[in-house]
Amino acid sequence: MRLKANHLTILRIILLPIPYFLIFQGTWQRVGALFIIAILGFTDYFDGILARKYGTTALGKLLDPIADKIFIAVLFLPLVTLKILPLWLIWLIFLREFIVTELRRFTGEGTKVLSVTALAKIKTTLQMVGGGLILITATFPSRLDLECFLSIFWFLSLVIIIFKYFKYKILSQKVLIFFSFVSFAMLVRYVFNVKYTCLIYGITIMLITLISGFQYIKVSLPLCLKKGYTSIIKLISSIIIPLGVLSVLNYVPQYSGLILLILCIEFGIQGLDLLALHKGGIDLSWIKRWILLPSSILVFLLFYFIYYDITISIKDTLYFIVISISIYGLLDIYLNRRLFHVNI
Repeated sequence: MRLKANHLTILRIILLPIPYFLIFQGTWQRVGALFIIAILGFTDYFDGILARKYGTTALGKLLDPIADKIFIAVLFLPLVTLKILPLWLIWLIFLREFIVTELRRFTGEGTKVLSVTALAKIKTTLQMVGGGLILITATFPSRLDLECFLSIFWFLSLVIIIFKYFKYKILSQKVLIFFSFVSFAMLVRYVFNVKYTCLIYGITIMLITLISGFQYIKVSLPLCLKKGYTSIIKLISSIIIPLGVLSVLNYVPQYSGLILLILCIEFGIQGLDLLALHKGGIDLSWIKRWILLPSSILVFLLFYFIYYDITISIKDTLYFIVISISIYGLLDIYLNRRLFHVNI
């Protein structure tokens, strides 16, 4: 059987829970998690090659961005739970991811002005590499360890730059960008301690993530506003559940797995709803806005009235949200199954 891009994408999604649980264990388990994360990161590169070689499918177009977002969630949520990065920083990263996807509802598929920018192309790679670097920094706090590790990549990228320039008279933009980021990372670690190094790395990732979304917002937001205030209500109500759930992470860090599961399901639902809208499928997003969101709020208030304990109330509400959006997602998949033309 020929290896296809969808195989690697599905494999990446299936294996991602493994590094998530390993990160919370000891030092060498984290090393194992980083090793798995690196391998899964490379599969993202190779499935792009296979997609260009053999073509893409509707299923592939749906799964690939979902897999990338799940990858980021698996990598960054533990950084908050382990107190390596503050919640507000991660919250802004996911705000960009959810709001840009929702804004795409107000533009036609393939709109030229919404073509992916060079910054957006490196954004996901930067998130993956940067998140891994933050975890390495926190796991091995010795300045010498990190400097030696980064020096290897700094030297290799410098050699490639020099080789390509003298051999082909070109300067590879991707290698130059990588060289610049490695140099920046080395400088930051040389100047600052572990805590501030991780924070600066995180802020850099967050800023680039937000900047990469400005083009989409600049184009899509006016189209959204033209459709009236109801479109703004739809936009806001569509992202309240995932961002609201993420906001309570510091209250219930012991249930970060539930929060991760909700975010992953939401990524899938967003992608499927967007595909259904652009491909003439059945758009069920109104159920999430007008049924799931109000019922989730009511369930939280009910549990709080019963228990007078915010932790228990949040926990039970998280379970309710997992069950309700899972049912929604399965219904969405079933009703829009014709869109996939599944040929894995």
